[in-house]
Amino acid sequence: MVSQERISRSGRMDAQNALFDYLHSTRSLSFTDAEHMSKNSPVFLQKLTAKLENEQDIGGHLLVPRSKIGKMYREAMEIFRYDCGVLSLKLQAYEELGLSRPTIIKLATCCPRLLIGDVNVEFLNVVDKLKTFGIELDWLRGCLSDKSLYSWNRILEMLDFLDLMGCGKKELASLMCENPRFVFDDSGKKIYVLVAMLLKLGLSRNMILNLFVQYPRILTGNFTKYLLQSVQFLSGIGMENKDISRIISTHPSSLLGLPLAGKCEVVLESLKLTAERLCEILIEDPSQFSNLACRKKVTIANLPRVEGSYLQEKTNFLLKLGFVENSDEMAKAVSKFRGRGDQLQERLGLPG
Repeated sequence: MVSQERISRSGRMDAQNALFDYLHSTRSLSFTDAEHMSKNSPVFLQKLTAKLENEQDIGGHLLVPRSKIGKMYREAMEIFRYDCGVLSLKLQAYEELGLSRPTIIKLATCCPRLLIGDVNVEFLNVVDKLKTFGIELDWLRGCLSDKSLYSWNRILEMLDFLDLMGCGKKELASLMCENPRFVFDDSGKKIYVLVAMLLKLGLSRNMILNLFVQYPRILTGNFTKYLLQSVQFLSGIGMENKDISRIISTHPSSLLGLPLAGKCEVVLESLKLTAERLCEILIEDPSQFSNLACRKKVTIANLPRVEGSYLQEKTNFLLKLGFVENSDEMAKAVSKFRGRGDQLQERLGLPG
């Protein structure tokens, strides 16, 4: 254990900074209160650091940004109590799976419980599945967020589900690489809700897969929610399932990513139409849905790219500038710079 006498001044400062970040960023205390508590809690800090075999153990092995330590301690306190050398062995076990150290650091900060016990079996199965799709494992690094929680078992079930549906491995890999949230938003939960609804409407498996390939963002952000609302709206005005499924198959962009102007009654009142008449209009010309029932005229084509794709481009650009991956400086730069990596490079007049 680290005794009070052995804790260096820099060690105390690191502990104070980690406590401040936890109180301010994670627990949402005001800056003043968090600063006061972190600088005036010597007994608590002594007990906290006493649980470490080496005050540099966690940060030294992982090179974790100081701002992430609070989250890790809250979610996986056990790793701060490991005997000297245990953490290194756990990191080595994940490296043997084919993961690079920067990717392991990102996993540790986003999913610290992976470092508890042996190599997480559910995560191992996901890694094996990604390998069968031909996906580079370091792709994971640009997909994870420390603001989310991940169920590796549910992610695996989702990938198996798509595999059983007959989605080609190359198509699925392309879909995942272009839209990381397809896999990681809600740990793939959205796909079950969406596929169940589409099957109920009468769409075949091939039609559903083609829909995913042509409009992969259907599984990201609010797309799924808006599509479900659109289907409920069409059903609410009396449209039959066969007509709804035809509209989804032939005019998906009319229903995707569009918030409704209101419930059926509100829209009908504003349009001065009966449900039967609106139903007839939309069956004849599905493209009118966005004009008649939606609050905004938004199309799939002009919506921004998935944040995960932008984040990886921006990270790669900052690495070229000399920033250290997963460092506090990198985190600050990512939050300050706006735009894609290639746009930033062009803006600053740097060579490709």
